[in-house]
Order: sequence, then C-alpha cells, then structure tokens
Amino acid sequence: DGTLLTSFISSTGPNSSNFHVQSQVDGAWTDLTESIEITSIESDRVTFFGQQSDDMVATWRSSTGVEVRRWNGAQWLELNPAGVFQGVSVDPAATITSEGVLYVVADAGTDCTAIRVAVHDGSSWSILGDGPHPSIDCPNGSPAVAMIADKLTILGHSGETVWISQWDGSSFTAP
Repeated sequence: DGTLLTSFISSTGPNSSNFHVQSQVDGAWTDLTESIEITSIESDRVTFFGQQSDDMVATWRSSTGVEVRRWNGAQWLELNPAGVFQGVSVDPAATITSEGVLYVVADAGTDCTAIRVAVHDGSSWSILGDGPHPSIDCPNGSPAVAMIADKLTILGHSGETVWISQWDGSSFTAP
C-alpha cells in the first residue's frame, strides 16, 4: 500500500527481545504495531514480510521449532505450525499471496533433510508435497520464498548448487 516500513529487534534482557515494526509518518519513525515479545530465539534473525501495512508476518527459529506471528491490522496473531518444523536448523522465510494465503518455508528439523513448505489457509496448517526440491541432498542455509507470476517460488542452495522450484498446484517443479 506504499507505506514505508522498517523492522528491528531490541534486547529487553539476557533471554528476551522485542520485535518492532515502524512506519515513517511526517518524517518520524513511529510504531505501526504493538511489539512482539520474543523469549525463545535460536538466531539473531526475525524474517519479516508484508505487502500491505495491515497484513504482515514475522517468523523466527525458536528452541521448539518455528514461531509465526501475523498482523491482522489490529494485533499480532500467534500461528505457530505445531509439529511441522520441530528442531529446525535454518531460519524460516514467509510470504503472503494477494489472496491472503500464508506460506512458511524452513527445514524439517533432521540432520540432512529437504526443505519443508507449510501453508496456512486462515484456520489450519498443511504441508505441500515432498518439498520444493526433493532431489537436493542436505540444503544449506535459509531458503527464500516469494510469489512470482502468481506461483509460490522457493530459492535455495546445496553446496555450490543453487535451485529454484515452483508450486504448480499439485507438486514442485523447476521453472
């Protein structure tokens, strides 16, 4: 919607932080939303995505899996995908479609596993297919996710191999 946003984490103690989203109003940065208290974070990164200031998502890796919060225009809703991303080793990424469907991408939490994609339809989570690129062994680092030409697109790498995969509605394929 054209609103200029920034997000950041502030430390509130040895084991807790707050995640903030601010917008620029009349040349000054002001809180756009209430802050999110984070008491369990396994990295220094919170992934933030928003196409509009009234529909945003923040994700991070915690000791119990992936944490997901979605801004509905009035408050941050906790949408943690319980049992989907236990023991993840990479930071999650997220995107929201123009229809409001939320996708979260991370690893499945084992020593060497494919990337897992979960979708939230507004009420529950489900897992898409066998992952965006099941032929890639041991993906490295955090995946990236975006909607490109109305298709869910995942970008990742394994060693020096970079891969891109798109969801066609029933499976992931190379674009």
